[in-house]
Amino acid sequence: MLYHTIYTFLFPNKSFTKKIKNVDVLEIHPENFFGNGIEHHYLEQISEIYDISFHGIGLSLGSEEKVDKSHLKKIRNLMTKYKPFIYSEHMSWMKVDGIFFHDLLPLDYTKKRLNYLKLY
Repeated sequence: MLYHTIYTFLFPNKSFTKKIKNVDVLEIHPENFFGNGIEHHYLEQISEIYDISFHGIGLSLGSEEKVDKSHLKKIRNLMTKYKPFIYSEHMSWMKVDGIFFHDLLPLDYTKKRLNYLKLY
């Protein structure tokens, strides 16, 4: 399958509810759809027009804390409902001691970190 352009759909709105020439895929940040608001109306329409992929930004896979099961469950529920053809996630960290920093922080390049990431 060849994709001409991939747009990242950052915030729910109706601008993508009509087919855009040469756009085959929209990349969706699933965290923007954790609520139960109008954004789901738009995502339902969009998923009927485009292939969608999910690109997560909040699992904090590089953190030494365990993955938040509630966050993971929300992603799973969205994947079940909207059926993206692929899921990807940032390899970064954003929480420590239960504090969420809302930023994609870089990993240290050490063997210890690499061995930790192998657990996934």
